[in-house]
Amino acid sequence: MRIHLVDLPGFGSARGRPFVLGDAHAFVRALLEELGLERVYLMGHSLGGVVCARVAASSPDLVERLVLVAPAGMLDRQRASQYALPIATALRHAGPRFLRTAAGDTLRAGPLMVYRVGRQLLRDDAVPALQVPLRPFVKEASAGLVDGATREVEHRRVFAA
Repeated sequence: MRIHLVDLPGFGSARGRPFVLGDAHAFVRALLEELGLERVYLMGHSLGGVVCARVAASSPDLVERLVLVAPAGMLDRQRASQYALPIATALRHAGPRFLRTAAGDTLRAGPLMVYRVGRQLLRDDAVPALQVPLRPFVKEASAGLVDGATREVEHRRVFAA
């Protein structure tokens, strides 16, 4: 098993490149093709979750399994005010370690980038379009990504060009 960590344009090693939500899934698909990967397990968190969902919806033949962890933009909310109460509730229950990590991630990405991506997510109307194509990937939450066996994992970070 190999694991590739991908920096989307505008983040991590690809800072300084523009991020366009509508193009991000094509970036991931092109990267998978360039690496010669077929029938992959995609896992995405936050912004990566919505990008992975779009890859699966647009290229289901490429994706064996899809794991989404707190995917951004997957709720049917179109105004920033609709996120205020859930975010405030989450922050109230978050520990200091999480808050430090979230603040650090925001500063690394750049507050302006976080703002721009948030605006793109709010303008995006992908939720209805993703529901039907993602149905084949929906499994019980308890279904595991890998079986209980211990496996040696090759870990490699993929840098955006």
